[in-house]
Amino acid sequence: MNKVIYFVSDHHFSGSGREEEKVRKFLEFIEHIKGCEALFIVGDFFDFYFEYKTQIPKPYFSILNALWELKKSGTQIHYIIGNHDFWIGDFFTKQLGISVYKKPIELTLQGRKVFIAHGNEFSRFDPLRWLLRNKLIIFLFYWIHPDIAWLIGRWVSKVSSKTRGIIRWEKLYDIAKQKFDAGFDAVIFGHIHFPKHISCGNTDFLLLGDWIRHFSHGKLELGKLKICSQNPVDEGE
Repeated sequence: MNKVIYFVSDHHFSGSGREEEKVRKFLEFIEHIKGCEALFIVGDFFDFYFEYKTQIPKPYFSILNALWELKKSGTQIHYIIGNHDFWIGDFFTKQLGISVYKKPIELTLQGRKVFIAHGNEFSRFDPLRWLLRNKLIIFLFYWIHPDIAWLIGRWVSKVSSKTRGIIRWEKLYDIAKQKFDAGFDAVIFGHIHFPKHISCGNTDFLLLGDWIRHFSHGKLELGKLKICSQNPVDEGE
């Protein structure tokens, strides 16, 4: 098996007809990394996702199938929930074999003690986060026709996106420094939508960027972390 671990975030797949390039590049990326050690999806993979007990959103079929093929190649897939995709259900765990986390995770990868979180957890207020975790709203959504629920979700997602700038990357870096003081070697976040890598001594701070403009991802190989991007200006920042 290829002993490389990849990290991606903030694809914001919406199922619209205007994201053919984004889907195509993601499918090519999955084909390229088949057989790698692991893929970590660090939140907001979907712009909006709601899983009914017997249905999955049809526009996401090719994307979900690609994840299934990646899993079959022997790659472990881990999905850390963001603020746009909190309603990920057991389809991912039971049918796709993907490990799903609704909180930040701490683990050791290739000898590095790593903290991974989407990043929205540290913002002052996120209306979408409040909405998606409200038990009454979740109950009501199950009784709405899926097409109507889809439209509502897309509208709320757009409103929430306007508040993304409420947390600056420097705030996440301050949190990363606290984690370094606590003994972590690396801290990885999404949410901010631009890639950044700060390496200091034996510590690494990574912002993973997005798959809207930067098409960037993190890579861990032989214990070394780096940012890779299809926009050359982004790499190594």
